[in-house]
Amino acid sequence: MNISEIKGCILFSTADWDAPYWTNKQHTAKLMAENNIKVLYVESIGLRQPNFTSVLDVMRILRRLRRGFLGVALAKKNIHIFSPLVVPFFHWWGPVKWFNGLVTKMFISRFININFSSKDKLVIWAYHPYALDFISSKYNYPIVYHCVDDLTSVEGIDAKNFRKIEKSFAKKVNVIFTTSKELYNKQLGYNTNTYYYSNVVDFLHFSQAHFINDKPEDIIHINSPIIGYIGALTDLKINFDLLYELALSNEYWQFVIIGDEREGQANKILKKLKLLKNVHLLGYRAYQSLPSYLRFFDVALLPTCINSYTNSMFPMKYFEYIAAGIPIVSTPLSFLSEEAGMVEVGVDAEAFAGCIRKQLDFGRISYEEARLAVGKNTWKVRLNNMIEAIPEK
Repeated sequence: MNISEIKGCILFSTADWDAPYWTNKQHTAKLMAENNIKVLYVESIGLRQPNFTSVLDVMRILRRLRRGFLGVALAKKNIHIFSPLVVPFFHWWGPVKWFNGLVTKMFISRFININFSSKDKLVIWAYHPYALDFISSKYNYPIVYHCVDDLTSVEGIDAKNFRKIEKSFAKKVNVIFTTSKELYNKQLGYNTNTYYYSNVVDFLHFSQAHFINDKPEDIIHINSPIIGYIGALTDLKINFDLLYELALSNEYWQFVIIGDEREGQANKILKKLKLLKNVHLLGYRAYQSLPSYLRFFDVALLPTCINSYTNSMFPMKYFEYIAAGIPIVSTPLSFLSEEAGMVEVGVDAEAFAGCIRKQLDFGRISYEEARLAVGKNTWKVRLNNMIEAIPEK
């Protein structure tokens, strides 16, 4: 297919549109909209069972109820948001599948009938395998499974039943795209029309860091060298023990951490990190402001845990750091067997410290070096390549 031929997309996300940390789902919808594709962004159906003692989960449920009763709403040009009213657990059980699909199918069908003609080309773009429960069988559109995470490793997800549903879904879709070799090898066993495309970067946005002179006020008092990290502080992904030992043993380095702890998590090591004088936990910062902070990082960290989830992960931060001109130190993640530019790898705090010293000696990456390193790993190039791989129906 050609991107200019597509008139509409029904995108089934695993994240709400206004989630603070944007990932593949929002970026893909945004880029489609910029290409004059009308997108119905179907928000998360709640793949993990909600925790009713979590303030965030309760607030999300209340917000979902309000949005669900409002139906489809325009978020920005060419992007409509729909929050389906669903039972957020036992998605595989017959009565739940029937209930969840009943009203959702009606809203989606109505959106299609109002906005498109029978001759228009549409595509169904799914980030989870329950999408078929919400699309009427009368629509014969190509179906994409964009597999970007191993969701069976996420706490609260019924891994056994998810695997069963995913296998069935993968065999039915027209094409699968994955963001890591591990996910590719897994999905290829279900569907031979599977492609590997790594995570990518908005180079124009993050490369702004090369041309910024003014330091943000909340780090203006922090002197170099600054060792930095950006992202959600979840203990599924972040090795807090490594960070603590590293900061404790290197008091002359300043550690700037941008991101907040996930709701319901109370990591004891993170609390100890906050007490160190050379650690500065700034909390969440908006996506648009990140280049201003990255401009003043001397080295960026990927202090990632090694587990079943991260082994199937290609961190978006990898190319974001490079685009911003920052050399990287990482734990030995699987994706580095394919992408090893501008990065040093350490297995523990002592090795990390040695890698950081090497990267400090190496210095920041120039704009031209960053441009060449990123190459075609941008949202626009990747989306065009994926759409061209979608078979005609």
